[in-house]
Amino acid sequence: MKQLFQIFALTLTLLTISCGGNDKQKTQQIPDTIETKSLADTTKSFISFWQTLRKAIVDNDTNTIIASTTFPFKTRGPMDSDPTIKYNRKEFIKVFSAFLKQSYNLETEIEDIMKTERPDTTYINNVWARVGDLEFSKSNGMWKLTFAYLTPDLIEELKR
Repeated sequence: MKQLFQIFALTLTLLTISCGGNDKQKTQQIPDTIETKSLADTTKSFISFWQTLRKAIVDNDTNTIIASTTFPFKTRGPMDSDPTIKYNRKEFIKVFSAFLKQSYNLETEIEDIMKTERPDTTYINNVWARVGDLEFSKSNGMWKLTFAYLTPDLIEELKR
């Protein structure tokens, strides 16, 4: 009888643990659903921002490009170890114009931007996005251009 009671108690304990685990899993699914919806909304807002900025870049609308950029605007070479260089609003147009002309993988940046009507959503999260060699950040609900990767040759050219 004692052995039967121990088996019953063990079974009851295992059932309680397994049922409790399922409730926990259901609770954890709710934030994932909210996060997925939030990411979908963020992706939509970034794509809208990108389409506006892309048109401004193609049209050479410097006022819209500047309004869509955070200063100081940062650049660096392709390696993580390359130093970051900051540019103010006054220096930005010269740097950004040079960036658009830089060639990488047999295309200039402007050609790549012209082809990228819709960015790859793999590179968009709730606060950061990347399109080609440009990076963007979201702060206070607003997307801004914040960073560009420059080729080593262009970095040297801009130092002159």
